[in-house]
Amino acid sequence: MREGLFYRWPLTVANMDPGLAYLLHLIRIYLLRGHVWWHMPLVLTMAYTLFVRERLLDNALFDSYPSPLPRIKRRCNDPVLGDGYIGCFEASMLTDYGFDEQFLAPVTPKDCIARCKTNMFPYAALQKGKSCYCGMWYESEKKVKECKCRKKCKGNKKKRCGGAHHASLYNTYFCTEIMKAARTIDGTCNDLNNTAAGSRFYRFGRNVPLKYAHSNPGNLFKPDPRILARKLLKRKNFLEVPWLNLFAVAWVQFMVHDWFDHGTPVKENRIKLPLQKDDPLRKKMGGYMKVDRTKPDTCRTKDDSLPPAYQNDVTHWWDGSQLYGSDKETHALVRSFAHGKLKVGDDGLLPVDSKSNIDITGFSKNWWIGLSILHNLFTREHNLICDMLAKKHPDWTDEQLFQTARLINTAQIVQIHTLEWTGAILNTEFLHESQIGQWFGTLSPKVMKILKDMNVTIGSSSLPSHRGNPPDYRGVPFSLTEEFVSVYRMHSLLPDTIAVRQMDSGQPNGNKYNLPEYSFGKARRVFDDNELDDVLFTFGVEKSGQLVLHNFPTSLMELRIPRHQAGGRRLVDLATIDILRDRERGVPRYNQFRRLLNLTTPDTFEKLTNDTVTAAELREAYNGNIEDVDLLIGSLAEARPPGFGFGDTPFHLFLCMANRRLRTDRFLTIDYKEEYYTKEGLEWVENSTMKKVLLRNFPEVDGLNSAMQNVTNAFYVWNK
Repeated sequence: MREGLFYRWPLTVANMDPGLAYLLHLIRIYLLRGHVWWHMPLVLTMAYTLFVRERLLDNALFDSYPSPLPRIKRRCNDPVLGDGYIGCFEASMLTDYGFDEQFLAPVTPKDCIARCKTNMFPYAALQKGKSCYCGMWYESEKKVKECKCRKKCKGNKKKRCGGAHHASLYNTYFCTEIMKAARTIDGTCNDLNNTAAGSRFYRFGRNVPLKYAHSNPGNLFKPDPRILARKLLKRKNFLEVPWLNLFAVAWVQFMVHDWFDHGTPVKENRIKLPLQKDDPLRKKMGGYMKVDRTKPDTCRTKDDSLPPAYQNDVTHWWDGSQLYGSDKETHALVRSFAHGKLKVGDDGLLPVDSKSNIDITGFSKNWWIGLSILHNLFTREHNLICDMLAKKHPDWTDEQLFQTARLINTAQIVQIHTLEWTGAILNTEFLHESQIGQWFGTLSPKVMKILKDMNVTIGSSSLPSHRGNPPDYRGVPFSLTEEFVSVYRMHSLLPDTIAVRQMDSGQPNGNKYNLPEYSFGKARRVFDDNELDDVLFTFGVEKSGQLVLHNFPTSLMELRIPRHQAGGRRLVDLATIDILRDRERGVPRYNQFRRLLNLTTPDTFEKLTNDTVTAAELREAYNGNIEDVDLLIGSLAEARPPGFGFGDTPFHLFLCMANRRLRTDRFLTIDYKEEYYTKEGLEWVENSTMKKVLLRNFPEVDGLNSAMQNVTNAFYVWNK
């Protein structure tokens, strides 16, 4: 789409800032002349992205729940449709944690939950079929098998109300003052008017109207996803991004593990894909590639007319859950419960699980050495923040230190991602200038001068920062979306091999690891075999892969998943699975997706890509039907601005969703203030960069400062 690539927004300027209205008029002239949007002058390109962002926030957000909601709650873990059931627990917990007995006759779970919520308790418990208790806290270690809670409720014989020595525990979704003051483990109580929004098990939303999100089982193999993977995705030669290092690769997965996880796929009704006779995996897989299905929503009913919806197994919020966990068991495992700190070993690194040989942290699926570096780095950073807070507040408890350090650590991660990682992977002037406006609510002197020369004035209220302002939900409860998951499929950033370099000389030290050798339980071996200095230096100087066709790591197309993660050692092709997952989950194909976002769509393969060879390959692979092109394939093939690490279509969705994450989170908006972060905590966040985090957490690495001294951004390639 070399010509006419633009967003079709309604040209209404009522109540618009006069300066922005004038810029919109100029943009329209440029685009109607056939210019591509990124070829416009700087301020017009910036204004274009602002208009598109606001339009998408208004028109491309859809909740996946039925409206109106069903009147009767179901026994499932969904925070909206479920009844809030947590599990069966030892009755001694009621005494240990001071649960108050409520006098209800007759007792039902619904009435007990309502009573506890009215009385401002977050938890309700039922015992002996007749007793209701309300409490403020519980411990997951007291949980037992369900068979212990089979006593019928006096008020409703169809329901179960604990047992003689055990209690049925429920969540009331009431937010106490303590819950409001910090990030909760499961993500509840961020939106105080919709306390379940964005929490663990909340459904993924959509960026397209739900009627367009139905999957079509008949088209699951059309065209064959394995053939597409082999012809269009498989790496021929490693195509590098000249300016982007391996820290940037590790970072994106570090973030993704905070944002979304569909849970462990299920073996029921596996997808069974026939393999071609010449397929090298045909013999190894017995003629068929068997792919486990996405874990289904536990609250769906057979008569549900909505498209398939899936639950997020971690919180949707940008809350550092990859470090801190999204469930009580994991959360307890990573905390030391002393001085607010997270657990580290005597060697200063995260403890290692004895069975998997993987670091013990908040989220450890799909593990590799890059994740190990970042998890160790920000675990150390959390503990450094605790030391700083303890000096300022010597009377604080472990819980106060931990919760405040988590807020500070998470906020600086958000800032690093927004201002540094994004600026590195989208390495263009208009993006860097736009970030200033988005984050700080102001314009740089350079942009102000350009506007002055154009005789254009833009009011300060037209560029509001998220910080200090009320959350902005646009009328849709917060959740991340299936389409956002889809455009974050960035496996091509990974190299197939990593050759470790010496920090003092810049030369290879002789240790070279292919992808399976630096992943899963073998990741720690890279630390064991090499000096920490050299590992960090290697990630700073080695380059990431381009997000284009023919650059998917070959190792990931024949990958053995370890037993601890998949419930059994098995062979997978992640390239094929990436295509299948979008089709299975009802993500529209490339053209349809752009159409639904009100973006222009190519009617020929030559207009999709600016490369004639690629156009021919796409035409052959998709049998001449451009409407069949998958979102992943189209996004890798399409034209993009110079300096962009990914395509135009993902960029437009990021304009919407990246801003939504910032604007909806209470702790990044109205409650980003001293009351919660402390004065010194806000200063810590606002003075932090990735370079500073690396330097203060690895003081033992002497050459680290000199290696980074000539780069403005730690995600750019360092000096060799």
